[in-house]
Amino acid sequence: PVLAEDGHTYERVAFENWCSRMPESYRVSSPMTRQWMRLDVIPNRALRSLIEKWQVAQRAHTHPEEIMYEIEDDEDGRARKIQRRE
Repeated sequence: PVLAEDGHTYERVAFENWCSRMPESYRVSSPMTRQWMRLDVIPNRALRSLIEKWQVAQRAHTHPEEIMYEIEDDEDGRARKIQRRE
């Protein structure tokens, strides 16, 4: 996921696809607000971390024997994989 200038988060591939349809190479209209904005996006690491934790929780709920690692936040707030504790 990436955070765009309009304050909304988009899947990177979907945002790049949207941008490829715009006539100008340096700005696009927001898919949500239709206001012009720059193409610059930043990774939404907080959302990515939440998604990864949710995925691990879902696998643990449906197939606990397959979980070989857990995800915890490191000191920078980024998700990291650690070996599962038995």
